Amino acid sequence: MVEMEETLHGDCHNLTVSAVAESIPAILKFTKNILITMGFDKHGIFDVQTAVDEACINIINHGYEKGQNGTIDIKVKKTEAGFVIVIQSRGKPFSPESVVQPDLTSSVSERRVGGLGVYFINQLMDKVSYECEDGLNTLTMRKYRNSDKLQ
Repeated sequence: MVEMEETLHGDCHNLTVSAVAESIPAILKFTKNILITMGFDKHGIFDVQTAVDEACINIINHGYEKGQNGTIDIKVKKTEAGFVIVIQSRGKPFSPESVVQPDLTSSVSERRVGGLGVYFINQLMDKVSYECEDGLNTLTMRKYRNSDKLQ
């Protein structure tokens, strides 16, 4: 059974779920519903859902040890230009700098399996940052309503 708690604080939507693969549909539904109310089109929603899916699957597969009862906290806040989504967990720290750039030139059969998640997140979102402080991993992603990446 997937444990889930959804709350709303002002204009910030919060979702806390168990760090298990069965939570992914609830996470994707949560983000889709919020983005629809914010006026994002289906392409923007797809981009965000793909980035969120990649981030959460990485937390589930690599952040927590098997059998460890972890959670994923997701906060979505509307901004003037779009929104900010913050994904937090208390699993193993992650270093984006340690991720090897994916090989996009070799044929698919010659490429190593995995390694595209961070690449996709950076390509699909307009601004991405990560930090780990006091055992709390925080991934912050921004998506703007227009397609231009803002600084």
